[in-house]
Amino acid sequence: MPVELSRYMLADLLVKKPQGMETEVFAYGRLPLAFSSRCFTARRHNLPKDDCHFKCLEHPCGMTLKTREGQSFLALNGTQTQSASIHNLISEIEDMRQLGVDVVRISPQPEHTGEVVAAFRAAIDNVVSSSEAQTALAPFLFDDPCDGYWHGRSGIEQSIKMLS
Repeated sequence: MPVELSRYMLADLLVKKPQGMETEVFAYGRLPLAFSSRCFTARRHNLPKDDCHFKCLEHPCGMTLKTREGQSFLALNGTQTQSASIHNLISEIEDMRQLGVDVVRISPQPEHTGEVVAAFRAAIDNVVSSSEAQTALAPFLFDDPCDGYWHGRSGIEQSIKMLS
């Protein structure tokens, strides 16, 4: 499903889901927002896209753009525009289970992807509670979390549930 759809929209869609069709939700990582034929990283370093010297390797988490107020807003990584915040639905595993979500997508990050996957697996298997999984995952978030789209709000927002 598109990352911008809320859990409420998903619930409405699942009523009409054809039998045998899997439902996948993007549950962790920087939100993929747009792709471009231009390489932002090469452009930032004043290099042509076809001779970029793989400058993106110097920015494994992308280059963060901030608002005038200094809030992290976007991350540019090669041809990708992503959210600066890390979309994190680990505390929503039970909600997704009740909705009938079959697959959670976890976007890899430069470090600690294994630990992220392990935290989600433990929550999915009910080995730990969602709050315990959230606590286990916290040291591996490399930027502020967000979950606004899931709750029908701005994507950059973070719910109270995640903050407590």
